[in-house]
Amino acid sequence: MKSRRRAAASVTHAPPARPLSWAPWTLLAASLALAFVVLRLHDTPFYGVETDLIGDLVPAARALRAGHFSAVHFQFKGPGYPLLLAVSGALCGGDYWWAARCLNLVSAAAGAWFAFVIARSFLGAAAGAFVMLGLFLNPVWLGSAVEAGTDMPVFALSMAATWLVLERRGRVAWLTAGLIAGGALLTRYNAVFLPLAAGIALVTMRPPVARSAADARGSVASPAARLALYAVGFAFPVALWAVVGRALAGEPLRNLNYLNVAYEIYGRNMGWEPYWKVASGHFHSLLDVLRFDPVKVARVLGGNVGSRWWTDVRQLVPVWIGVPALLGMALVWPRRRGALAVAAHFLFAYLVLAGVFYAQRFFLYLIPFYLMGAGALLFHASLPARIAPLGSAVRTGTRALGWGLAVLMLVVSGVGAIRGLRASFASAPAEASLAAQTLRRMGPAGARVMARKPHVAFLAGMEHVPMSDAASLLGLVRDARALRVEYLFFSGIEGRMRFRFLMLSDTSIALPGIVPIDHQKLSTYHYYALYRFTGEPVDSARFQAAQLAYYARLVARNAGDARVHWYAAAQLLDLGRPRQALDLLDTAERLDPRIPETVALKAWARFRLGDPEGAGRECGRAIGSGFMPPDILALLGTVWAMEGRYDPARIAFQRATNVDPLDARTLLQLGIVRFELGDSAGAREALDRCVVLAPGMSAARDSVRAAYSAGGDRRQVLAMITRIQRSRSDTALLGTGTDR
Repeated sequence: MKSRRRAAASVTHAPPARPLSWAPWTLLAASLALAFVVLRLHDTPFYGVETDLIGDLVPAARALRAGHFSAVHFQFKGPGYPLLLAVSGALCGGDYWWAARCLNLVSAAAGAWFAFVIARSFLGAAAGAFVMLGLFLNPVWLGSAVEAGTDMPVFALSMAATWLVLERRGRVAWLTAGLIAGGALLTRYNAVFLPLAAGIALVTMRPPVARSAADARGSVASPAARLALYAVGFAFPVALWAVVGRALAGEPLRNLNYLNVAYEIYGRNMGWEPYWKVASGHFHSLLDVLRFDPVKVARVLGGNVGSRWWTDVRQLVPVWIGVPALLGMALVWPRRRGALAVAAHFLFAYLVLAGVFYAQRFFLYLIPFYLMGAGALLFHASLPARIAPLGSAVRTGTRALGWGLAVLMLVVSGVGAIRGLRASFASAPAEASLAAQTLRRMGPAGARVMARKPHVAFLAGMEHVPMSDAASLLGLVRDARALRVEYLFFSGIEGRMRFRFLMLSDTSIALPGIVPIDHQKLSTYHYYALYRFTGEPVDSARFQAAQLAYYARLVARNAGDARVHWYAAAQLLDLGRPRQALDLLDTAERLDPRIPETVALKAWARFRLGDPEGAGRECGRAIGSGFMPPDILALLGTVWAMEGRYDPARIAFQRATNVDPLDARTLLQLGIVRFELGDSAGAREALDRCVVLAPGMSAARDSVRAAYSAGGDRRQVLAMITRIQRSRSDTALLGTGTDR
């Protein structure tokens, strides 16, 4: 009896068998297919993750190879990826575009392998195969495998660290797991969940049954000892970076990832770019973000924790895999040995990621776990008690059904993944590649190119200068002169994200200081216009006259196009000509009454013409159509406050702050009308929040408080509401876009 027990124990606790012989060959075949796509078909960087790659990460890698250091390169990410890219770039002869794709390919293959081994040990060979193939056929994972950046390398490092914690035993394994987890953290900071999950796994780990005296000497049974080894490994790269980074920078390095948390909490209704301009000046730490509005913090983060799983099962994995995944996690995982450690890694990753805005590529680590949930249901669901005694034929049929459903799930997922890749390649900025060829011919190498994205400069071997934030085209030309920029690249993305400069898509313009040199149109959104800045001083009156002449020609050529009239009107508002703008907007509305931006711009034009009643009427029409940008809500609040209608004004200002909670001016206006309504506590809260966002407005806050104290004069404060509104940009609707 004792011998039987020892035999059973040795079987139960035996180390996992080596992966089956077909697994490496399956991985090799999938990786070769991926290599063809990545290295042969993907010849132009995309306007997504690869913007960060060529705009930030490649310069960081080049600087490291050259022995230079700039703290700017490490504000959101650690040195992990630039170091990997620097090594890959050296191996690839300095071709960083090739090196980045090779690094992504190797990382994808390694990450898929570790995910397979974890799934195979936890659920068996069938589930392991389902997870491995499911990754290569998952639209999100495959897209990240093709588009080079930090996502796939951190996925591979995180899966490797997880595998070592879950599957390996001994001092070297635990120390190495911590070391790799530290490297993952320095590649992407959201890998902070790894030591938290590892702590659960290492404490609850069952010590293996020693098969020899050497095994007994090599294993460490104490949970404290396991944790200590892991902690030493994890702390080494993190501490090394803290010391070296500070020494090279001369000061502690700033980690700005708290701004990503702030965006999720306060910037959901704003585009990334306008949010960034505001938030980066107001929040300086995670504590600042959390204490600005604790109630909203709790509501948003709590809502994310409770609902992100539903987003995951519809977007991170296809829903026909996601729903079975949840069932498998709930019904099958608890019966499997090691479920607590596996679930801890999933749950801690889920909780950490709930604090940032939802971008599918941030969540790659969760995909294998959802696939393991579906695999558990497909291959390990228990038969109902009435069916189980019917014998092996039923069990065989059940297994066959599981395999059939698994194949069907993977095939349908693969179809979606291929469609996603085709869409990505169709949207690739071929225009940047064509323009780069022209720039290379014109030279000189290293010339400065202004563009929305860094692609054209990277491909041309030139220096990228971000697109000017100037409020006018004249400001853009002057910025280019001040920055010594030689060329301007204007394409579809510049047109969408810098709408006020859309006239640059028409190379028939004749403006001082800027000369068209090349233009090609591939499709409606894929075109480019290249300009050369002359560098001459530009007279504003002459420049404005040239603009007005162009807008007149533009409207005449497009007499029946409502959007052309709307665009020209917006530009005329920029130039301080509200009466002419209003005439064009009236024509635009007659041509097409369905454009809500037309009505909103009419509100601004009437306000600038000194017609607040007309402005309020147009605001009401725009809001009634469902078009409610915060500036129009604030404009309506201003009009109502001017009329003494403070309660509807409060509602309008409150709605504006709900959409854009970081606009200090609206908070000041809200505080004033709350005082008028007798809500002193609400007024003080709004004013204090205003000063948190804009410390320079503390004097205005104090003036408002003094005006509503005993004997205060409220007239000047009430006039402040109107002055604030007139200080806003006339063409806030044009904005700078919402691109991430």
